[in-house]
Amino acid sequence: GPSRARGARTDGDRLAAALAIATVAATAAALADAALPLTFLRLPARYPRAASVGAGRPTPGAAVAQSRRGSVAPHGRICGEFRRTALDTGFPPARARRGFGGAQKPRRKPKPVNDDPPEGYLDRPMDLEIVRYPHPALRRPNAEVEAFDGRLRQLAENLFAAMYKEVGPPPGIGLAAPQVGVNMRILVYNENRTESALNREAEKVFVNPRIVAKSERLDESVEGCLSFPRLGAVVDRPNWVEVEAQDLDGNHIKERFDGFEAQVFQHEYDHLDGVVFTDHLSEGARRRAQPRLDKLAELYSAGGGTQPML
Repeated sequence: GPSRARGARTDGDRLAAALAIATVAATAAALADAALPLTFLRLPARYPRAASVGAGRPTPGAAVAQSRRGSVAPHGRICGEFRRTALDTGFPPARARRGFGGAQKPRRKPKPVNDDPPEGYLDRPMDLEIVRYPHPALRRPNAEVEAFDGRLRQLAENLFAAMYKEVGPPPGIGLAAPQVGVNMRILVYNENRTESALNREAEKVFVNPRIVAKSERLDESVEGCLSFPRLGAVVDRPNWVEVEAQDLDGNHIKERFDGFEAQVFQHEYDHLDGVVFTDHLSEGARRRAQPRLDKLAELYSAGGGTQPML
């Protein structure tokens, strides 16, 4: 039969090339929108969440996390790990883009921003709004709690209610008072909360907490924050911490947290010191996150915010 000259291109070749380009573009689109909607978010159990830094052989979790930084594997492998992470963790799928899935959604009106603290949050059940970067409440000093009474319990309930509103996927499982504009040293979380069940028996509240000891060993985990929607990044934190705090009755408590719970506690504890998870990013990760941070600052100003604290 007839033969084709070496290097000649047929319609089939052109179609295969077009499909390859579309696949790469779709992967990039998923990457762009593979963001965490978390103050601290629970990732599905099948995702290898953390790996020890400095340990001998890296686990699969380490490979995924390090590939996010561009430090492991060639370019094709990095794209593959990003794509797999985006799909396996339940992140939202890529939005429609021109040429890939139809018309774009109309832009939403910016949410109104109030730089002042909310009122009435100690006296009644209240639908508290989670503030977003660069709201000044995320950087203001946070006062020690002195009165342990029903008003403090009401604040804790309002914090849990605000946290449970964030249904994900993945759902929010922790919140600190500054994230609703209340600059007091109290944080809450529920590490057993899932997309289908609240599991409220696992709720924890810490008032005036202090980290009194921590490990030298660090773990990597992918974090995000309810105050930084659609932004996620790898953060290194101590593998365990020992904590002293008070409960809602003012009783002094001391606990040790390991692994995932240690990561959750430290993320929320940072907020009480005016620290956010993006403060822990490497120079390269910060550079990659900057466009999203700039967009959040733009939305803050468009909503009426006048006191940004970056």
